[in-house]
Amino acid sequence: MSQLPMIPSWNGLHPMIIHFPIVLFLLLPLFLLFAAFARTDRRYLLLWSGVIVMAVATASLYVAYETGETAGTLTNRTPEITAAVGHHQELADLARNSFTAATALLGIVLLIRRMTHLHTHELTAVLPLGFVASMGSDFLG
Repeated sequence: MSQLPMIPSWNGLHPMIIHFPIVLFLLLPLFLLFAAFARTDRRYLLLWSGVIVMAVATASLYVAYETGETAGTLTNRTPEITAAVGHHQELADLARNSFTAATALLGIVLLIRRMTHLHTHELTAVLPLGFVASMGSDFLG
């Protein structure tokens, strides 16, 4: 009978951890698209669900970044590997900061909408589509 593999130590955890936020960020546009085309009474719940997914994904990006830092210290460094790890770290830093800002922005917009009791139906239908479009432009270049 085969056994499940053991969970690696902190320095070997990065390849396993990094896939969790990737999946969540790929799931996020579905919530936003459903919110854009949902009935008005369900739209707000779907938008907040998207913010929660974004917050969990962003938090897991921080964990993935830390495990990557630890894993990066253990590699045998040649000039090529040093350049590749440096580039990888720059992209990870950019992703972490960008998604932190996007999560905060969407959360703040929804909080302002909630606190001011702003219920413009046109804005709340366009808001998720704008986020999906901006995410698509970030992913595509």
